[in-house]
Amino acid sequence: KHVTRLGAALEHLKTEEPDVVLLDLNLEDSAGYETFYRMRRASTAAILVLSASDDEELAIKTVREGAQDYLVKGTFDGRLLLRSIRYAIERKRSEEALRHSEATLRAIFENSLDGIVIFSGDGICLEANVAAADLVNVPRKELIGCRLCNFCEKGFEEVWAELSLSETGRGQFWAHLKNGSRRLV
Repeated sequence: KHVTRLGAALEHLKTEEPDVVLLDLNLEDSAGYETFYRMRRASTAAILVLSASDDEELAIKTVREGAQDYLVKGTFDGRLLLRSIRYAIERKRSEEALRHSEATLRAIFENSLDGIVIFSGDGICLEANVAAADLVNVPRKELIGCRLCNFCEKGFEEVWAELSLSETGRGQFWAHLKNGSRRLV
């Protein structure tokens, strides 16, 4: 589909989502970075910017903000354009696969019946699932950012050394809960 106005392109995107958008930054009703910005907000398609402007700052800005490539009109041939389109499609598919994989991993983490906690090298909880929070009887939001030693009977260094030395990075320790009870975790 070829359009010469950004408004028509945005209208078209309401009913169809292309794999790639070849975007001229100077349209009848929009020019420059604003054209890219509005298209990026409206579409999840790979955007390949085609511009008459050899503006390095604009090229860097659009690519940093999601354009797959920035080609200056008159400086490339059909083979380069075709290669850029193929690359844009493959990169977009890879990004979508990565997002799907991250969502799957997040769902496994969140829904695991086992308590899972990710600690930084100095023993601060970076991430924990609901099962881990339930295990130590602390709301998840309070668990994140806490130190491991807040929940264990042994000293921090001893527990951390045990976990760090284990091949799996897994270990057990006695946790003191807010209600005064202890639990092996």
